[in-house]
Amino acid sequence: MSQIISEDLAVNEDRIREAVEYIKTLQEKPNIYQIARDYDVPAHILRARYLGRKTQRRPHPNSCALSQSQEKALTDWYLLAIKANHRPTPMMITRSANKLLERSAPAGSEPRKVGKNWAWKFSKRVAEEHGLNLADIAPSAGKPPVEIDEEESRPDPYETFREKLAHMAELIDEHYAQQKELLSQLMADYQVLLDAKNKEQARASDQFQRSDSI
Repeated sequence: MSQIISEDLAVNEDRIREAVEYIKTLQEKPNIYQIARDYDVPAHILRARYLGRKTQRRPHPNSCALSQSQEKALTDWYLLAIKANHRPTPMMITRSANKLLERSAPAGSEPRKVGKNWAWKFSKRVAEEHGLNLADIAPSAGKPPVEIDEEESRPDPYETFREKLAHMAELIDEHYAQQKELLSQLMADYQVLLDAKNKEQARASDQFQRSDSI
């Protein structure tokens, strides 16, 4: 799965470079949106590259919450989840990042934690670096999401399934086969929840019909 994602991103970068080279050959003002459609690349990324703004991976700043290897591991997990059509929520991203910080903290010390808007900034950074549409992968494009108080949230078994994907971060430094196995288990758990929900709805409908007939 990781290899497929890497290949897709590499192809996307190649198309962006080809589109930029084509624009440079034009003598009239280019139609960025039309060219972006022709080359199947995001228009905002193409415009930024054409204007000379950097949108590819930047050097890892020392002020980042995660180390370079931790951020790469989290990015791999994030892209893997998106590829599997399970878009991580801000809470899931924050929890996964904090788990990485907790695992790398020196023994006996208080582990650092990311800020409340870090998850949104991370999503935006991944979108820019990999030529993705922020609106497709981030919960709210254009502004940071409202922070969710996990302790005050009512438990939802179906949202719990989505949150379970955050546990994939615990295996990001291991073989991808283990991640695939975990994802399969989570899908099985989700199917059990759906089956239970359908049975409960069928039982409620049956009871309603019986009471109505009386």
